[in-house]
Amino acid sequence: MTDNNRDVKMEIVHSFISEFNKKGHKATLDEVSSNIHISKKTIYKYFSGKKDIYSFVLSASSKYIHDAQAAIYNDNSLGTLEKFRKLLTIKTPFEDELDMNRLHELAEFEPEVYAETMTAYESQWFYFRELLRQGKKEGVFKADANEEFLVGLFASGMEMLYRPDLLSKTGMTYYQAICYLAETIICGICA
Repeated sequence: MTDNNRDVKMEIVHSFISEFNKKGHKATLDEVSSNIHISKKTIYKYFSGKKDIYSFVLSASSKYIHDAQAAIYNDNSLGTLEKFRKLLTIKTPFEDELDMNRLHELAEFEPEVYAETMTAYESQWFYFRELLRQGKKEGVFKADANEEFLVGLFASGMEMLYRPDLLSKTGMTYYQAICYLAETIICGICA
């Protein structure tokens, strides 16, 4: 893909996110095309529809998380606890741009996309598990810290953040809530 094509593709994605933030699941490709002064036909050169744009954002975010997790895990300048904390608080490139308060709409109106999002969460735990095991061996974490429970707890906590208005009720951003969740878990398992 040439730089110009990549620029157009990302312009479509950013416009779609902007419309999603305003209208949630009711965002349309007509509005996206109008915002960036391209034809709807041009959008279809890059994406088959809204679900494809959602999938692109999710896939790009998942890849970013996986790459960041690998980099953190392999960073020998960090201790196990610091790696664990950084691993749990990775911030994706779309996170600041996307209104996370609207993601709950996907469960009802875009269930396939919501299910894909939840599946992506379930596949991101390799390095978490490895660091937990390493931390238990080093005595950084409690020896009885239950891996399956902690994975389920953190995944459920992340899903909880998609509930309508939870973030606005707490006064936290999505990232602040993730950091709070991570610290709560870390405090519970530290030796």
